[in-house]
Amino acid sequence: GRHDLATAGAGGPIAFADMEWNNDIWAIPFDPALAIPKGDPVRLTAGPSAQRNRSVSGDGTRLAYMEQRAAATDIFLKNLETGAVTRVTTTGTAGPPVLAQDATLLTFTDGLPDSRHILAGPPSGPFRRIGGSGQAVRLYDVSPRARFLVARGAPNERAIQLIDVRTAESSVILQRPDA
Repeated sequence: GRHDLATAGAGGPIAFADMEWNNDIWAIPFDPALAIPKGDPVRLTAGPSAQRNRSVSGDGTRLAYMEQRAAATDIFLKNLETGAVTRVTTTGTAGPPVLAQDATLLTFTDGLPDSRHILAGPPSGPFRRIGGSGQAVRLYDVSPRARFLVARGAPNERAIQLIDVRTAESSVILQRPDA
């Protein structure tokens, strides 16, 4: 099957998920200097639902992921030091999360597939809408100090945008040429 990977940063674990329907998220300790695993895989999530589209904090202490239960998809946050899991959303329409490297900011999309909005806030909430205008939108990354988001979509589907988390202002940083 297909696999989905995320790294926590220098010396942190690599998290991965098998992209089949009933999948769990695993991590493997990784030595970046030698580019080799440092231990056996460890299961981070388990259960009858699909957990995927994960994001790991740079220090390797937090894991944000999407979980699909029946027809509802929500965001969960796991403290990898204590094992505590918190359900972040309850709307059933959440999109893939992106966790800042320092774990101070969690962003995700919410809404129907063709009407998504970007929400951001500390992992414990509250979250505020900072982007999207009722069109399809996709988050790619959060800047190292959690000041900017990189996204594609509303209001310009053909452009990669930089969104200021504080002001919600966006600017195009890469425009795809017309076909």
